[in-house]
Amino acid sequence: VIALGLDVGQNDKLRLTIQLSKPEGSSGGSSGSSYTNIIDTVECSSIDSGISLFNSYISRRLNLSHCKVIVISANLAATQGVSDYIYTLLNNVEMSPHASIIVSKTPADEFLNSSQPELEDLASRYYEVSLASNNYTGYTSNVSLIRFFSDCVDTFTNPVAILGSIGDMPIKSNDNIENMGLAILKNDKLVGELSAQETIWHMIVSNQLKSCTISIPD
Repeated sequence: VIALGLDVGQNDKLRLTIQLSKPEGSSGGSSGSSYTNIIDTVECSSIDSGISLFNSYISRRLNLSHCKVIVISANLAATQGVSDYIYTLLNNVEMSPHASIIVSKTPADEFLNSSQPELEDLASRYYEVSLASNNYTGYTSNVSLIRFFSDCVDTFTNPVAILGSIGDMPIKSNDNIENMGLAILKNDKLVGELSAQETIWHMIVSNQLKSCTISIPD
């Protein structure tokens, strides 16, 4: 599994989407091989039950240790909240705490289906490169699972996540997802968003606050 998508289900609590990367070619995934992205969705009551359902019909046991992104729909984040799902993922020993958190303005399965890497054969590598763009644009912040969890439980800060959407930027490309701006949550529910420009100012102020020292008189 290289990506997980979480959304509100129609017939159950959760709509869980997984993205798998299947190597093609005789080299079995070594240099020169291409990869096919497989995206499946199931409705379930929880992440664990959804994983069990997937395991019951695919030929291999799902492994989350290579998961790069967790895409949460804005609908789920605003209505149900995300804390239960974040706790479940962090309690999974396979899940990397450095996986990135994206809150998508579109359904999570649509977001993953619209991700079509052009310069990378391996989708997991594509996510690593595309989410690192904040290092030279400042238009978003690469928020990890462990950082998101920490902000959720802290009493002095509120969590933010990468704001994702199916982009309508003036660029013609098969890869039409957009990671720009920040999703703003209060406790564990989505309450608003910052634009790319607002995100730059947010990061400037945050860095200044982190560098401040408080002097306590004797």
